[in-house]
Amino acid sequence: MSRGKAVTLLDAGNTLETSIQEFLNSNQKRPFEEWNWDTLKAFQAKSSISQKGFEKKLVYGSDFPYRDHEKYCPRDEVGVQTHVSFAQGGFSNVWGANMLPYCSNDIDDKWPIKSKEMAPHYESVLQFVPTTGEHDHLESQFPLHTTQAQAFRRSRQGEHLHRQLSSKRDELLKKGFIFGSSRLAVDLNKKRGLPCEFCGMCLYGCPNELIYTSRHSLQDLLQDKRLTYTPGVIVERVSESENSVLIEAHSTQGEKLEFKGERLFLAAGPISTTKILLKSMNAYGRTFKMLDSQYFLFPFISLKGQKDVEQERLHTLSQIFMEVVNKEICSRTVHLQFYSYNNAYPKAFQSMLGRFYSLFEKPIRRFMGRVYLVQGYLHSDFSSTIDVSLEKGDEGLDQLSLKKNVNEEVKITIRRISKFLLRQWKLLGGVPVIPKTQIFAPGASNHIGGTFPMREKPQRTFETDRLGRLKGYSRVHAVDSSIFPSIPGTTMTLTTMANAYRIGMESPN
Repeated sequence: MSRGKAVTLLDAGNTLETSIQEFLNSNQKRPFEEWNWDTLKAFQAKSSISQKGFEKKLVYGSDFPYRDHEKYCPRDEVGVQTHVSFAQGGFSNVWGANMLPYCSNDIDDKWPIKSKEMAPHYESVLQFVPTTGEHDHLESQFPLHTTQAQAFRRSRQGEHLHRQLSSKRDELLKKGFIFGSSRLAVDLNKKRGLPCEFCGMCLYGCPNELIYTSRHSLQDLLQDKRLTYTPGVIVERVSESENSVLIEAHSTQGEKLEFKGERLFLAAGPISTTKILLKSMNAYGRTFKMLDSQYFLFPFISLKGQKDVEQERLHTLSQIFMEVVNKEICSRTVHLQFYSYNNAYPKAFQSMLGRFYSLFEKPIRRFMGRVYLVQGYLHSDFSSTIDVSLEKGDEGLDQLSLKKNVNEEVKITIRRISKFLLRQWKLLGGVPVIPKTQIFAPGASNHIGGTFPMREKPQRTFETDRLGRLKGYSRVHAVDSSIFPSIPGTTMTLTTMANAYRIGMESPN
């Protein structure tokens, strides 16, 4: 559309329940002191939490981002944990809003597009996606790519950790630590006309809808008459003629559909895009490799606690980003996100201790001011992979087979990182609780892709060119993470959007 083209957007398009959206609209008209907390707390209560975190992260108590995935994309999974969305906006409805570009150390040796080439496309995306951020040391490797970023007030725990790290900045730098304020896709510029109330609801769904979802961009784009939005469509396969693309699909009611266009940009997510393209190329029974950014989790205990964190007005998204850039620990960047208190922490302890929780409840609640949760991510070079194949199913319903392919480097690397952090306890002002480290199955991070890796000069049938086109296609472009040659540990959403924007701008007329 930036190039003046008319666009038809096909989408499964599941949406939030009307009654919930109407509640949000009504609640947003009230001052904070008059919010309907009975309903908001009911949203929280629907989220099931264990010591491993949310069993399924809901939004406003709704599972609409996950709905129909078994119906439209059945999968046989062994040792993996993947997610597929048929929602309007996909998993941007339930994500953590973390935004970092990729750096040269993590992509320049494997990608046909270098990190410097991505810069203008990051800037283009950040013209319509809000972001928080500050001028800090992260910029040495991860430029802001925008002048619109605003500082997001940290929690007292977050501020304490930031001060501690800042006081030891030079020593941490020598050890290979880069840190700074989390960069989050949150609207602090009041584009939506509402402020952040620091209500602590971030992980359950922002009552003021300030956390970016691509649904927001869709609503803006629908003001342009060049966009035709067609929901209720499930794409099955695609094919090309000399001058057009044919899309075979069906409606959510089961009706067969066909669409034609001059060019197709396929952004169904790494699982669905893989299924569509394998089916289109009749590639049944063949095994392909899908990449993963290994996700792990551990508590971090500060040497100094903060009082009364349960009563604090705060946001509960990531507070601090920390990058470990130390070749002795890992040749690729290790990404860490520090989260301070949220009301899921006591629930996790309750799940862990069961009926004995009441005996320890008071000391545990006093202890909460010292506890951080750290989410870690590894580069795909140090992560397990997923073997994926398309199999013919009953009644013409094809099924993806997804199996874990173990990389022994995962446990070795995470153990090395944990011990490294422990050795730096004086600089960090706290210690990782290594025995409580959790290593999740491939796919659990949702940072997956790479089935059809981009190459400068594709040599194999299932490699793509720098415009996301498989051999034999000139008008069909995969534009999501299914074409990433590697998956860095740093957050992938910004690069996924920027790379799609790049392909849209560079593709032939």
